[in-house]
Amino acid sequence: MSFESTIKPAAEVLINRRKPVQIITDYTRDAYRDINRSLLNGIVSEQAAQLIEAISDLPAKPGTTYRTFWVDDLEGFIETLKARQIVFEAFTSTSRSQYIAGKFRGNVRLTIEGYSGRDIAPYSDAPNEVETLYLPGRTFRVRRVKVQKIAGKIGVIEADLVEL
Repeated sequence: MSFESTIKPAAEVLINRRKPVQIITDYTRDAYRDINRSLLNGIVSEQAAQLIEAISDLPAKPGTTYRTFWVDDLEGFIETLKARQIVFEAFTSTSRSQYIAGKFRGNVRLTIEGYSGRDIAPYSDAPNEVETLYLPGRTFRVRRVKVQKIAGKIGVIEADLVEL
């Protein structure tokens, strides 16, 4: 076996490994906006397909994660939660740190008990966020909902979810 015949396949493996890592890094920078917007519109873009493949290759990281995000229609979101089950059609970014999740701006705070999330912190542009990412289409049971009112209006929703 020649030196060249050994080096070339090894280089191809490294190139092929870099691409999945790069799509995860890109997602954590700013690609998440376009990827998730497309998924929410029922379109699986090439980037989304690459990310699904890259994330699927990572081992599951079961445990408790946290998510804070903004919802304009809190009344509508409460109705969704009342159905006792919720499906996230796009990638769902969470943090294994409640403190970190609390730093994100939002009026909805979720605590998620999950089994299929993937630890993407080693590939993230912001590894300190200790991000666990859930694939699109994951279903969660709503275990608890708490509504905090501010000046008589819904201000913050807290919910506990369990992955099905």
